[in-house]
Amino acid sequence: MKKGYLQKIRHWIVPVVFLGMLIGGGVWQSFTPDRDYSVYERRLLQQRPALTVAHILDASYMSDYEAYLTDQFPMRDHWITMKTYAGLLLGQREFGGVYITENDGLIELHRMSEMDDGRIESNTGTLVSFAEEMIGRLGTDHVRVMLVPTADCIKKNKIPDGAGLFDQSAYLQKLHETFAQMSYGGVLVPVEAALMTHAGEAVYYKTDHHWTMLGAYYGYTAYAGEHAKTLDDFSFRVITDCFTGTVAAKCGMYRMKDEIVLAYPKKEQEYLVNHNEGARINNSLYEEDKAYGDDPYAVYLGGNDAIVTVETGCGTGRSLLIVRDSYANCFVPYLTQEYEKITLIDLRYYNGSVTKLVGEGYTDILVLYNLPNFLSDRQVYKLLR
Repeated sequence: MKKGYLQKIRHWIVPVVFLGMLIGGGVWQSFTPDRDYSVYERRLLQQRPALTVAHILDASYMSDYEAYLTDQFPMRDHWITMKTYAGLLLGQREFGGVYITENDGLIELHRMSEMDDGRIESNTGTLVSFAEEMIGRLGTDHVRVMLVPTADCIKKNKIPDGAGLFDQSAYLQKLHETFAQMSYGGVLVPVEAALMTHAGEAVYYKTDHHWTMLGAYYGYTAYAGEHAKTLDDFSFRVITDCFTGTVAAKCGMYRMKDEIVLAYPKKEQEYLVNHNEGARINNSLYEEDKAYGDDPYAVYLGGNDAIVTVETGCGTGRSLLIVRDSYANCFVPYLTQEYEKITLIDLRYYNGSVTKLVGEGYTDILVLYNLPNFLSDRQVYKLLR
């Protein structure tokens, strides 16, 4: 009799505990103020959706409310961390689309199954058409495309076979062949080869999806070719060694830290940096106070503004327009001795005409993106406006 009683207890204990956790979590959440922003994840959190007839009819209310419960769950960041460490104890290495390598580096995975073939085809077609139009205006030697492979491509030897990764190398090869068939073989910057040569170095952050200042330098050498300055032409300074980026936030590995490094040409220059057409003006490529805020990576050019213009005073008579994502932010310091004016636009926020902007007298144009980001970006169509 006693044995049967114990079996009944064991049978019910798991669902009872689980139910208790759900009820307790709901009660706890109801007394916990909602958060607007996650410092760890660098993103806005879902707020409680409005209950309206329209939201119920289009089924958006339930999906939004589910996202709200997930984002606002009490101690959410700590639960993610606990789940990751529990998985590591069981031999698991992948969490939330992030692979944890043997030396504790974090690599964000971009799988083929997650890529939209239609979006890839559309964005590629737009890019090729834009490059062709710009070459018609500026000439072959003045139009470049730099699509930077991410860490899961350059460091793919650290990831087990069978991960189903999107083949960034194959895509870049096909894009090069497309440009070559149009007699534009030099348009695509060979950044993959430059990064592969230095794959064993710290060319990407351990905790973030960006390339490092060193990675950006090797990208610059691929862009500038034989005219590239050497590392000895720059001085470098570590502004913080406590950076934890977005990749760490996806899997809860907050104990890992990275350095954020600033680069300065040894040849002294004065800068005038204009953000969003006069909304903010300063005289530095870096906004150092942001290194200690919610988004330390925003130390580079202050983050992602719609349009930023950098006047360098270098006197070369050359000017560069960069259509970019955030990978360009730490790339610019290496260009300031080559161009006396550098303008960066982010199509996510910039709503002007790119082709009209080019007509304002730029001698060169560069499209610079993280490759998977470019292929999934819904704003690329703006290139042809």
